[in-house]
Amino acid sequence: MKKMALFLFCGFTALQAQANPSLCGYTDFFRISDDSRPDIAIVDANTTPELYMQILSHLSFEIRDTPACRKGRANITVATQDGTGWCVLHLQDGPFMMHPKVHANCSGMRFVDMSYEGSGSFHYTIRLD
Repeated sequence: MKKMALFLFCGFTALQAQANPSLCGYTDFFRISDDSRPDIAIVDANTTPELYMQILSHLSFEIRDTPACRKGRANITVATQDGTGWCVLHLQDGPFMMHPKVHANCSGMRFVDMSYEGSGSFHYTIRLD
């Protein structure tokens, strides 16, 4: 009997977490820090159909959920003004992820980290060197 009750409780809890509409419709804001590289800018950006992306400035962009409410990917290319250094940032974001994930392929510069600016802010800073 206890096993049956535990099974039903776990199944109901999993169903509730999966169907939670409040996780959909998120917006995450990203800023690329130019502290160590003042000569960088976003030169290209694209996403999979599961995400909307808008470039806000030469060093900032936002990623928003679509009505599909599914995980997606974005690719952002950051380069130096003279073209000697670049990084392609591969971001993965979605409604059921605590924080976006980022991986980078770079030449002439280095991806340092991505930091979260605090609870409930949905703002991230990407540092390159």
